[in-house]
Amino acid sequence: MQITLNLPGGTKTFTSPVPTVKTYDSFLKMRKKVNVANVGENPRELKRLIKFITKEVFKNQFTVRQFYQGVPLNELALVCLEAINEIDAHAAGLDVKMGG
Repeated sequence: MQITLNLPGGTKTFTSPVPTVKTYDSFLKMRKKVNVANVGENPRELKRLIKFITKEVFKNQFTVRQFYQGVPLNELALVCLEAINEIDAHAAGLDVKMGG
C-alpha cells in the first residue's frame, strides 16, 4: 500500500512493508476497539485507527501529526479502507497457504 501526504516541504509518498503476524495481531485488537463503520462519528475511534495505520501499517515512516496534516479530508475514508483491506488481503493469503 502507498500513501501520499501533502507535507510542508511538498508531497511525499510512503510504501507500507508486507504485514507481519504482529501487525495482524494488532489489527485484530484494534478492530475490537474500533467500530470502523462509524469511525467518522467518533473522534477517539478515528484517532485509534490513524495510530494503527501510522504505527503498524507504515511502521512509523511518518507521524500521526503528519497523517492528520497530510491526508486531504476527501481521501480519509479511502486511505483508512485501503489500510484495512491491505491487512485483510494478506491474512486471506495466509489462510489459503495454510489450507484454510
